[in-house]
Amino acid sequence: MIVFMISFSKNAREKISEGLSDESIQFLLPSNFKERLFFLLVAVTAGVCEEIIFRGAMFHYFDHLPFHLSTVAIGIISSLLFGIVHLYQGWKGVLFTSYLGGIMFFLLVGTGSLWVPIALHFIIDSKFVFLPNKKSPSSVIKEN
Repeated sequence: MIVFMISFSKNAREKISEGLSDESIQFLLPSNFKERLFFLLVAVTAGVCEEIIFRGAMFHYFDHLPFHLSTVAIGIISSLLFGIVHLYQGWKGVLFTSYLGGIMFFLLVGTGSLWVPIALHFIIDSKFVFLPNKKSPSSVIKEN
């Protein structure tokens, strides 16, 4: 199932990669060892907390409303809300995180475990700890 998702979304991953090169979020990314260590902690807490809220709690509460929502509708609503929370990343970030929210929801429903989306969320966020930051050289010099 995961192999199918990855191969099916190759084009989407290329678009997402282009979106991540957006200069608007570069200031958020770590550039020195201390920032990278802190960002790793942020990746853990974001992976756990956001998945519990947007996949766990929202799925539970939307599934127990006085009216019926299909699993697909719940997935779309929670993914869009997940994207909107990332508005600080710009509209590309909203679209990207909504897309990822849908994948996370699909993994939750497919596996029946919240641990799978939590682990994937952590891996996605923690990649910035190990990748070079594209901050301008002058801004990096000022920070160090």
